Amino acid sequence: MRRATFVLCLALSAACGSGTDSSGPPPSPYNVAVISENESGGSGQVYNDVIVYEVTDKSSGAVVSGATVVTQATAGTVAPIPLVTAANGRVTATWTIEVADQTSGITHALATCAPEIGGAVCKTKFGDPQTVRVTF
Repeated sequence: MRRATFVLCLALSAACGSGTDSSGPPPSPYNVAVISENESGGSGQVYNDVIVYEVTDKSSGAVVSGATVVTQATAGTVAPIPLVTAANGRVTATWTIEVADQTSGITHALATCAPEIGGAVCKTKFGDPQTVRVTF
């Protein structure tokens, strides 16, 4: 499981970018905000975090429907894929981390971005204030 998670994260890093260099895709024209979270499990149980995201246009502040939210996690999986916003600019995702990946004292992170409509990649940034984190 850990090897599969590492390979998945490595693949996502290549596709999404870590946000630490200036090469690669341009920054997203949209903001992705965490509207709510509902965490359950952890500490010996499968951890689930149901997260509601809202995508808005950076220049106008208007909500964006039909935007894909790209995720990059240091562990676990995010479902459903793809995450596409509804007419209200919101989409709900579930971040799941299996017990095997819950090492005591380790913090895992889930970063997001939203590429321009029709785009496929944007830079996720684990240092972004909207990055969701959990420590076991």
